[in-house]
Amino acid sequence: MSSRRFVAASALVVSSLFTLGGSCGVNLGPPAEAILAGAWKITAQDPVQNNRTFVFDESGRLSEIRTMIGPTTLIERNVHDTTRVTGQSVFVKTSGNLIFEGTLNDAADTITGALRTEVAIPFTSNTLITELGPATLNRT
Repeated sequence: MSSRRFVAASALVVSSLFTLGGSCGVNLGPPAEAILAGAWKITAQDPVQNNRTFVFDESGRLSEIRTMIGPTTLIERNVHDTTRVTGQSVFVKTSGNLIFEGTLNDAADTITGALRTEVAIPFTSNTLITELGPATLNRT
């Protein structure tokens, strides 16, 4: 195959891939969850949660939870279970079964919602749900 034909064939393959990617719903941009990138301080009815900050990476994955205990900060890693942003609805579940569900404001700096925990009871099909009340995440 001549170099001219090789270049033409390569260009055709590359352009087809880009066309297929766009028509097959492949998202080449950042995920919707990327809007959460950065640190978000929790303000909650449950006082145990008030010293916590959720930190999301650039793709919106929960990367750490920081808890202030006096002058000391406890940093928990490997805390991600699920993060989902659909329109202005936000759902975050930690690996420790803490769940926050809320609504992102238009300025994308406050999420108002509620906290709860959900724990599956071993050897049953039951789940123990504890409502922790209203909560807000504020971008810091």
